[in-house]
Amino acid sequence: MYLPLARAGEKVVSLIKEMAGGQELACIEDIFPFMDAIQKIFPQWVFIVCPFHHPESRYVSSNCEQVLGYTADHLYELFPNGILTYAHEDDQQPMKECFSSLHNYLKENLPGTTFEIRLSFQFRMKHKNGNYLLVQDEKASLKLKNGTHVYYSIVKDITDETPFAGVKLDIYKQDASQEKLAEFRPGIDHVRLSKREAQLVALIRRGFRTKEIADHLKISHHTVRNIRQRMFEKYHVSNSIELLNKAV
Repeated sequence: MYLPLARAGEKVVSLIKEMAGGQELACIEDIFPFMDAIQKIFPQWVFIVCPFHHPESRYVSSNCEQVLGYTADHLYELFPNGILTYAHEDDQQPMKECFSSLHNYLKENLPGTTFEIRLSFQFRMKHKNGNYLLVQDEKASLKLKNGTHVYYSIVKDITDETPFAGVKLDIYKQDASQEKLAEFRPGIDHVRLSKREAQLVALIRRGFRTKEIADHLKISHHTVRNIRQRMFEKYHVSNSIELLNKAV
């Protein structure tokens, strides 16, 4: 019922509430048993309660060393950087750019309301055995009975699930809609589009198919195909997904 998908934050909140059976979560310690139970269901998920927001309530799920290679005590000793200490050398600067972009985004759009969003970072980190893992670090929050929020991370080993395509940060609304608010991919060289190319890309991004794009732009579907193929060649990509990742 609960699959290890990218949008795990909201699913974890729902699962904790379901497992709680309607009982009120009065304090941060009330959440720990449910996180223990979830990590047994999903053994590649490591739960970490944010030591910055909750320095008095240390919690890291017991599978931490098995998944990431480091003990909970070791990660706490590395605070405030934690697992970012072991980010791949090539990923460290893009991660800094992601945090800088996040800071600017929050300042401009969501001052003082970080509990309304969920963050999803992807980067490579070094396991204690010397190998590199592709990890997804989701940062979200859960509201307690007294109105305060518990901030936590779910660090997942997704090495076998998806190919690495560069460091990225996705920002989502933390509600039922799970709407994506912003995306930052500092490792990707973006390209500027002509007016017609921008129109085409905007419709591709919305999920329009060739005939629908042709009808919308009042051109033939052959013209749509030709423009798209020229864009693939011009911007050195092989499909629409790669084009969307490069286009601004």
